[in-house]
Amino acid sequence: MSGIPRAGEPIVNEIARIAAKPRGFRVIPLDKKETGNERRIVPALNFTYRTGEKVLLIDDLVTEADTKFEAIQALELVGQQVVGLIVLIDREQGGKEKIEQAGYPVYSAFTISQLFNYYLESGKIGQNKYQECMDYVAANKAA
Repeated sequence: MSGIPRAGEPIVNEIARIAAKPRGFRVIPLDKKETGNERRIVPALNFTYRTGEKVLLIDDLVTEADTKFEAIQALELVGQQVVGLIVLIDREQGGKEKIEQAGYPVYSAFTISQLFNYYLESGKIGQNKYQECMDYVAANKAA
């Protein structure tokens, strides 16, 4: 498992906390001034990685996929095999499709549309706010 900073790290840490045999990395951004915005792999949970090990990336959401590709590249540069990505929310802005076109499966718990539908059905938002949100989703979908 690998959590993408910053939102993915707490998710991975909680999974590792309850897992019988935690295995995982954190992808840590270095100081942009010193490295040109590169990323590096830092072992987590006293973990020593092995070349060729399969890694599942975890993050809170996917929008356009830029940071996901940075994390994938960082892991592959140190010899890891990224086998997919799990996110809580797909914002439906083309990121999931870009990642899948590159050959990495993406699994999401929810789409943003599903969440807005839930909020409407449960009375958390009214019809006007729902329509405003869905118009935003439609306007920002990848072509």
